[in-house]
Amino acid sequence: MRSVRPTAESKIKFRYLAEHDVVLAHVEWLLDSKKDVEDWLSAYEDYFTRHHAGRKVDVIFELSKFSVSPRVAAAFGEARAKMMAAFTKRTYRVNLDDATKVAMYTSRVLHGAAANEFSTIDQALAQLKADRTADTGT
Repeated sequence: MRSVRPTAESKIKFRYLAEHDVVLAHVEWLLDSKKDVEDWLSAYEDYFTRHHAGRKVDVIFELSKFSVSPRVAAAFGEARAKMMAAFTKRTYRVNLDDATKVAMYTSRVLHGAAANEFSTIDQALAQLKADRTADTGT
């Protein structure tokens, strides 16, 4: 298991789980302004460019300490779709609050970004395994 130490300003802790070939992102952030959304997107761009350059990865987002203010939901939806298209294959979300669920599902409708939610990381990992099996037909 490889951990990436967050910088002093980072509000996302990334951990690559080699045994599952998935990135686990613990996000602690309140997106309340367009600057917050830009910084949030930059944190993902920086991590994925440095650690997974040229390779899209599966990601589980642990979001119990993450929230999106309705005032920036549209900007978040666009940024979320951009990040997911550029860097991820499959994505899974754990512990979303209600406002973030609304923003996520709206982003799915408007921008085609994946949307799902799970109560635990283990449930998300189980779904990831099932999705991989379905994709390979084995």
